[in-house]
Amino acid sequence: MKRKMIGAAAAYMTGLFFASFFNGIGTLLILAAASVIFLAAGRYSGYRKNDYIIISLFFCSAVLISTVYTYAVYRPVAAHDGKTGSFEGVVTDIRRYDGEHASYVLKGHIDGDKAAKVSYYSADADVGYGDTIRLSGCEFSAPEGDYAYNSRGDLRSRHIFLRVDRAETAEVIHRDSRSIRAGIMGYRERMISEFRIALGADAGDFLAGMVFGEKQGLDDDVKTSLYRCGIGHVLAVSGLHVSVIALALIWLLRKLRVNKYASFAMVTVLLAVITVMADSPVSAIRAAIMVEIMYSARLFRRQNDTFNSLAAAVLLICLADPYVIYSSGFLMSVAGTFGIGVFGTYMAELIPDKGYLTSFLSKLTGAFCAMLCIMPLSMKYFDETSLISPVTNVIIVPFCSVCMITGVVYVFTGGSIDLLGFAGAVIQMLFTISDKLARISATYFTASSERVVAFSFFCAAAVILVQAVFRSRLYTGAAASLSCSLIFLFSALNGRMLYDTFTVAVLGSGNNAAVVVSFKGNTDVIDISGSYRSPMYVKKYLSRNNIGNIRDLVLMEDIQSQYSAYKGELEFVSTEEWLVSGETEVLGGGPVSCYGSEGMISCEGYDIFFSDDRLVISYGDTDITFEKPSDVTGEENGLVVCYGRKSEDPERAENVIYLGNKEAEDMNNFEIMPESGGGYRLRRL
Repeated sequence: MKRKMIGAAAAYMTGLFFASFFNGIGTLLILAAASVIFLAAGRYSGYRKNDYIIISLFFCSAVLISTVYTYAVYRPVAAHDGKTGSFEGVVTDIRRYDGEHASYVLKGHIDGDKAAKVSYYSADADVGYGDTIRLSGCEFSAPEGDYAYNSRGDLRSRHIFLRVDRAETAEVIHRDSRSIRAGIMGYRERMISEFRIALGADAGDFLAGMVFGEKQGLDDDVKTSLYRCGIGHVLAVSGLHVSVIALALIWLLRKLRVNKYASFAMVTVLLAVITVMADSPVSAIRAAIMVEIMYSARLFRRQNDTFNSLAAAVLLICLADPYVIYSSGFLMSVAGTFGIGVFGTYMAELIPDKGYLTSFLSKLTGAFCAMLCIMPLSMKYFDETSLISPVTNVIIVPFCSVCMITGVVYVFTGGSIDLLGFAGAVIQMLFTISDKLARISATYFTASSERVVAFSFFCAAAVILVQAVFRSRLYTGAAASLSCSLIFLFSALNGRMLYDTFTVAVLGSGNNAAVVVSFKGNTDVIDISGSYRSPMYVKKYLSRNNIGNIRDLVLMEDIQSQYSAYKGELEFVSTEEWLVSGETEVLGGGPVSCYGSEGMISCEGYDIFFSDDRLVISYGDTDITFEKPSDVTGEENGLVVCYGRKSEDPERAENVIYLGNKEAEDMNNFEIMPESGGGYRLRRL
């Protein structure tokens, strides 16, 4: 029965994955390779005919259900992309930002007919959960992927298939909702506010992240340091949170000698409240289901283990939501739980029994196995993965758990039991430790390209195949160690190739441009247009390419605001010299040089000239020029990249790229690599 449950869950999840991410001839080839692995694993695992039938049935069912859902639900809503209409919906989610703006998730109907969920960004209108927003003259558009943040998959996993860019009128209808969820969410907002008042912004937001999974207000640099140390998962309500809180309640109820059935009911209610308070993330739902399964198994004297309960939870969630496969939180939650609860337990059998040391080594092995399972996904979604997470999860996470429990006690007692001062002191200690560790490059590993990410998934599949064929802990451990070594080696070789390649990266949103020039260890950043979003794009590019030092950072527009923005975003990147246009000193700045109306940077192999609205990068026989569309004469040599708005559609030329156009060849965020003879090639990011 256990083998069938695990096989069914794996097959169903695999079916959703294939239906969602693959199409064309590539799908057939990958499916053929997966079938070979499956048959080999089945042969050595003693699968019978019925096992193959069940697994095949669940795989095909997943493909069918996902396809039907796409055609019946997703496509009719997505068909409104680019159209104008009206929308009326209930507010189901709220995200508030600086500058008195907010984004809302509305669940309602398009033109009073088609049911849909949309995201709507506007000025904060003091809207609460359960209120209704009525929009007319809406401009609908499909969420698009962006280099700085690919929101398409995240929104699709939440069944948000459209966004409202603009609306002629917006009417808010306050419902004064008395629903249980609205009451819980209102109480949640009040508790988060009290955390911030008592502990300060960063520490309060950190505690809110641990208790409610609300990490939106937390400073980006703090989040970066936590993730690089491998403890960023404490900011998402998941298995760690649910298990700790549930086990604490179970222990208390046993001490009070509460009836086991009443105890089970109380734990169930607690799990439901925690999940709703955390805004129902799929990781918390998965953890709650697993706790319920394992608790009920003991209650009714049934055998159960982590692998079986994980498989059951995955199958239930996937059956209820075929688009959950797009959720990075779901995939990482499953991978991490499998790593620490299944793979780690399996490999810990190799540890000899040496008393207390055995317990410590077992925990360390589980954390290391979790890191291995999460590594490909972490590089895919976050560009890097922590190398010290096994140690920090064993040593530091227990302190996080203590803080979390104090926060939970405060919330459930309405502040009557107040230990926030103690929690704040511990959190400040964690901030100091994580900040120092995050500045050491050896503590994390960066995926320098998509090739490295793809290779890591290939290595993960190879480890699974080794385990399926040989069923040996020793061979599996050796395969995992070899895979990690090969990933690091492949990344080093890829980085060396990029090191010797002169690269000009064009980054930004729409027709804005920030330029990053990299060659033989030297990096220069030139912000041309002064967009407030450009620093985010530059930060991602530097992080993705493991660049920790900038030689020159040039600001040509909106100097004061851009200086502050770059200083905030590039906290973990050192800058040797700042160059700003004009003659006015930057307030609050360090060593900053004003270059007046024009300036020049010379380095071994290339020169950079900048003046007013023009930037020229010369490398060998190639000139790359950045200027406004109105300044283009059509007689420029080399490649010309036009940024800024165009008054009209100009005459196209082969050597001119206009940023911000919808045509594929003119989209932003790409790399320019000059070639001998004055040519060049482009690579999309």
